[in-house]
Amino acid sequence: MKNLLLKKEFILGIKIVSIISALLLTIVETSNQISRPVFTTDFVIDFHSLSQLIGNSIVILIFLYLTLNPHKLEFLAITSFYYSFMGITFDLDNPMGVCMFFLGVTVLYIRGYFISKKKRKCIVLAVLYIVMICSSIHFGLSEFLDSVLNKLGYTLVLSIIFFLLVACNYNLRFSGDQTKRVLNLSNYPELVEKDVSLLKKVLENKQYKVIALETSKSEGTIRNRLNKVYDILGVMDRMGFISTYMGYEIVFKDEKKKST
Repeated sequence: MKNLLLKKEFILGIKIVSIISALLLTIVETSNQISRPVFTTDFVIDFHSLSQLIGNSIVILIFLYLTLNPHKLEFLAITSFYYSFMGITFDLDNPMGVCMFFLGVTVLYIRGYFISKKKRKCIVLAVLYIVMICSSIHFGLSEFLDSVLNKLGYTLVLSIIFFLLVACNYNLRFSGDQTKRVLNLSNYPELVEKDVSLLKKVLENKQYKVIALETSKSEGTIRNRLNKVYDILGVMDRMGFISTYMGYEIVFKDEKKKST
């Protein structure tokens, strides 16, 4: 079983999207600087143009980083939340701010961000979203109320879509024969029986320093070994392993020896 984020098609898609996004943003920001440069003819700084330049430049660098590290989707979430803030706070009529916020949440969900401390993280995101929506009150009360009604409509639709996707993902992962939900490390020649206890502790969401104390090894040794194990299993990192094998029984049973 290989993590979706490491499939060649997915990796290629992220690279293509990142390259196109970086190019489009470069064109957009170049056009912005031509029409409204940071320094005016009087050598006065246009702070609005400066903030756009800084923000878009950072996002362009993030997209360039994603072309080299397409599995680091958390950086895509950062860009989504940035444009969500800009859209919701400074543009009343544009629904893209709401859409970008839900894109960021979806990326975090795929990345396994909500595996631990789910309620706390959901509350933080909900509060952040409410604060962003309320911040647009500076446009005036009547305009603010109209925009809130529109945003609530978009929020309702996108929330339904998001929870349907979560439900579908849950059904796909937990449907079928439950006896097949076993990860047998003996199927991987590079893995050993000691890796079972390490991976069980990871699924318990224990930090590397805790695992190191419990196994009387250094944190660096634990981290290096688990990173190698993740690579062998076809997952990218700790969160990739947890999101892929959550609910699995981890064993080391040599079926060949058993059959003989």
